Amino acid sequence: MTRHVNTRFITGASRGLGLAFAEKALEQGDQLVLAARSLEVMKAAGARFPDTALAIEMDITDQEQRTTASHLRAARVVPDGH
Repeated sequence: MTRHVNTRFITGASRGLGLAFAEKALEQGDQLVLAARSLEVMKAAGARFPDTALAIEMDITDQEQRTTASHLRAARVVPDGH
């Protein structure tokens, strides 16, 4: 049985529930964009899963940063079946 790979955008991924969700999704093979105000903590996850995780620094309250993050996510996503 083939598992469908999901692409997820997780904010607050540097600690707490965001980090827990990110780790579980990465272990399941999902593609992630990990976003938080501090990039340092997320670099480890990005290094452990270089093909499926993209760590970015983003403040969710900043419209420009949200737009940039959305563009990064779109550029990173691999279409289904490829």
